[in-house]
Amino acid sequence: MAGTRAGDAMGRAGWPLAGGRARRRARFLGGGDERELRGRQHRQRSALSSLVDGRGRARAGAARHRRCAGQAPPADRPRCRRVRLRHRHRRPTRPPARALPLSGRWPPVGGRVKQDPRATFTSATGLDPRQILWLVIGIAFLLRLPLIFLELFHHPDEAWQYLEPAHGLVTGWKVVPWEYRAGIRTWLIPAFLAGPMAAGKLLWPDTIHYLIPVRLTLALVSLGIVAVGTALALRITRWHGLIAGLMLATAFDLVYFSARALSDSIAPALFLPALWLMSGKWEKDGWRFLAGGFLLGLVFAIRFQLAPVLGLTAVIACRGDKRRWLHVIAGGVFALMIDGLVDLVQGEMPLRWIIENFRINLIQNKSAFYGTEPPLWYVANQIRVWGWSIIPILCLALAGGRRMPSVALIAIVNMIVHAAIPHKEYRFVFLSITLMWLLAGVGAADLAAMLVSRWPRARRWLPLAGVTSALLVAGGVAAAPGKAVWSSSRRVIALMRGAHDVPGICGLAFLQPSNALKAAYVYYDRATPIYVFDQPDSHADVRRLGSAFNAVVTSPDRAALLGPGYRQAKCFVGRHARRERNLSLLPEHCLYVRQGSCGAPLPPEYGINAALIRSGE
Repeated sequence: MAGTRAGDAMGRAGWPLAGGRARRRARFLGGGDERELRGRQHRQRSALSSLVDGRGRARAGAARHRRCAGQAPPADRPRCRRVRLRHRHRRPTRPPARALPLSGRWPPVGGRVKQDPRATFTSATGLDPRQILWLVIGIAFLLRLPLIFLELFHHPDEAWQYLEPAHGLVTGWKVVPWEYRAGIRTWLIPAFLAGPMAAGKLLWPDTIHYLIPVRLTLALVSLGIVAVGTALALRITRWHGLIAGLMLATAFDLVYFSARALSDSIAPALFLPALWLMSGKWEKDGWRFLAGGFLLGLVFAIRFQLAPVLGLTAVIACRGDKRRWLHVIAGGVFALMIDGLVDLVQGEMPLRWIIENFRINLIQNKSAFYGTEPPLWYVANQIRVWGWSIIPILCLALAGGRRMPSVALIAIVNMIVHAAIPHKEYRFVFLSITLMWLLAGVGAADLAAMLVSRWPRARRWLPLAGVTSALLVAGGVAAAPGKAVWSSSRRVIALMRGAHDVPGICGLAFLQPSNALKAAYVYYDRATPIYVFDQPDSHADVRRLGSAFNAVVTSPDRAALLGPGYRQAKCFVGRHARRERNLSLLPEHCLYVRQGSCGAPLPPEYGINAALIRSGE
């Protein structure tokens, strides 16, 4: 019984790992100063002395030790020597090595604390957790800085469902897609983007640079993913926080989506802080669960498809604690009240988008009109995007899942839920991709600890090799499989900016376009009407009503329908012509302009929004 109780005491006191390899791993992952290590050793001895032979005998033995440690009289010295010998034989042996604890700090093996020549990388450079956090945030911001000045959009939803409504709130001119006419989109994201866009209009009123504050705001919001992911890993050790933070800072997916105005890229930046608030051990956790519930409510408002994952997160965090559940629910209700207030200001019924989303996309299955994919499409697409690097990333993520099983479960459940939805896009599982990079960083830190435990000299080159490998993997993924995304949609933007730069433009027309969603006021940025002639006999209307506009976008084979006075200004080759090498690089769209002013505007049925209603877009 005494041996069992002593073993329990050693487990609670954090007895050091047995063997030199385990001690090297502990020193690599943790460290601690001399005062802290001595205090931990003292607590171990106190716990052992109180449980080996009972509390009374332990107190008597401690008193004898104190007497013998002082100036004992000569008659008592043999007795003190016998006491020391008896306690020496009772000294328990160290238990076998256990799994690495979350703290990563270990007491010294000997009695005297010595400076370990194989100190950890973070200890050797003097980096505390706060310095590690700011280091990875700085690296992440430097990598995201070029995207602030890069003009592109990942998906048409970014331009027409978020940036275009925000432009309408600022200027009053906007293209209205079917999602807003049907009421399946919340105005929360456009209202959020309208502030930075208005600031950009004050700084750069007549250039496209007014979108720079918007992308800067989104990039700063995305830094929350890096910061909170690093903070979650710092709960294990400083080394885990450093490696996981570097993974999140340099991952291609996270860098690319950092400046994108999409609900899929904004949701993880709100979800991870909620996870951090609701997963720690806090003395007063009421306000933390209230704030976590508020963030989960915002995530639901901007990306309601994450509802199963949000519910799972709340269950993991709250479990059977009614007080926590009340705080989470109260925070979520407050977030939905803000969303409903924003919709009410825009003249929409609060939370109508939830009902309409289920009715149109699930019951009527309109999302299938834009394409359906099999359940394993996300796996195949991730292999295409990551290439061969998916093998080490998945292996490291599996290793990191042992440290963070709840995070791994959330990532898997989110992937399964979206695999069951027929319409699939890469951005839909961005939350799972983010969590996968976090787990991979934690697994890489464990791998580094294992290497140092086997080869102590690896500590000298391991940090540099780890950082270099992370940069090479992220750069390789960005350069090879994902290189096409860096130039996506830039032709549409250049087309609209070319129309914006026409001197004295008073009206823009599209003649028989392949898709009416080529026009966007957010890139055109002129307070003039946009017309669409999409009927088979539209060429007659163009000549008859041509006084209402002085710029036309059409293909070169229809240029003869415009009539005299038009000259070609710019042309843009389509993606299909670039991809098919056996086709001649024929321009897909050209901009034609004429001199002169414009007459009276055309009736509303010729406008861009009326054309979108006719086409169902």
